[in-house]
Amino acid sequence: KKSVDKGRRRERNLAKIVGGKRTGIVGQGEKPDVEAAEFVFELKSRKRLPRFIIKGIGQALSAGFATGKEGILVLEECDVGQEPIQIFCHLSAASWRKHHCVKSGE
Repeated sequence: KKSVDKGRRRERNLAKIVGGKRTGIVGQGEKPDVEAAEFVFELKSRKRLPRFIIKGIGQALSAGFATGKEGILVLEECDVGQEPIQIFCHLSAASWRKHHCVKSGE
């Protein structure tokens, strides 16, 4: 119960950040955790992310800052003999809002 409540709070927070709506179902079926106008979101939360991911986020943010562009972290799972699975991660809530949210009065 306690972990489900935490998950719901995190999903509500994500919905607020992306301007979407929490669907109300925790971990069931094909329904997303959060649905927005153009995107659906599945939230996976951990107490600590693996250090190599944190390092990759830092590298992407630094490269983005240095070039004046948006830094994107790409996670890839490569199994021998299989096509790689690539996951593109938009890095910050502030960047998300800058690119995907309409400001009031617009």
